[in-house]
Amino acid sequence: MFKRKLCFVQLLIDGDEVIAMSLSGYSHDRESVIIDYLTLKAERRGQHIGSLFMDQIKLWCQDQCLKSIIIEVEADPTPENLARIRFWERCGFQLTSYVHHYIWVPEPYQAMQAILDPSTILADGEALFRHITTFHRKAYRK
Repeated sequence: MFKRKLCFVQLLIDGDEVIAMSLSGYSHDRESVIIDYLTLKAERRGQHIGSLFMDQIKLWCQDQCLKSIIIEVEADPTPENLARIRFWERCGFQLTSYVHHYIWVPEPYQAMQAILDPSTILADGEALFRHITTFHRKAYRK
């Protein structure tokens, strides 16, 4: 994935410690970025650091003239999944209603999108998953 220049990593560093990281890639039309993975050290959660990290990612995306950011979240209504959705909503993402079922993982997913360009409208979940699955196909092929 890195050798083919299909993704990039963004890090949040405090002193000499990496406390958050994101793995992302462009959508096939290069109008959006897909965050494939984002994590924050567990002991740093609940301090608004994740939101601040997301603000920095949004600024980077705007500098790249991207129209939106796309993510996928687990759709099962567990407390953990609902907390993740609330985090993304606080970061400006909107949840779509379409539930996607991958053939290789048991849990269902939903897409979320944060609009960066005011002329862009929220895409439907199926369209967002076309972007996500195209990225996955290219990024994770051998």
